[in-house]
Amino acid sequence: MNWINDLLLFFHFVGLALTLGSGFATLRLSGEARKWSEEARGPLLVTVFSLAKNTSMGLGLLILTGLGMMFYKGVGTVFAWGGPFFHAKLTLVVVLIGLLGYMQVAIKKARQNPDGGRLQKVGTIGRILLAVSLLVVACAVLAFH
Repeated sequence: MNWINDLLLFFHFVGLALTLGSGFATLRLSGEARKWSEEARGPLLVTVFSLAKNTSMGLGLLILTGLGMMFYKGVGTVFAWGGPFFHAKLTLVVVLIGLLGYMQVAIKKARQNPDGGRLQKVGTIGRILLAVSLLVVACAVLAFH
């Protein structure tokens, strides 16, 4: 029966790869876009920010598999085993969900009017989102090492 946990863990890591991978890709591509002319930068960044869909899919997969593992192992057991770092991780996941929702709204506005200020705002949210994602991973490592 341990294969269920292994399967959930596998897809949990796939979700982690999607979430963090798209965050790092967005950061790198946004940095490269700064070298482009102002006219070319706007459409490029709007395209780059479509990577946020990967972040959404990855986060959704992380949440579903995380809940699956928690219910499979027992909620009380997981909370006791993870301790305060697990609680911090869950709190940061809620923050992450809020940031991602805010970023989706900012991307929609930037697509409608890709001026520099709106694009810069999306980039700032993306960097914060990546930092919070890394904090979530750090708390998970500390909770379950």
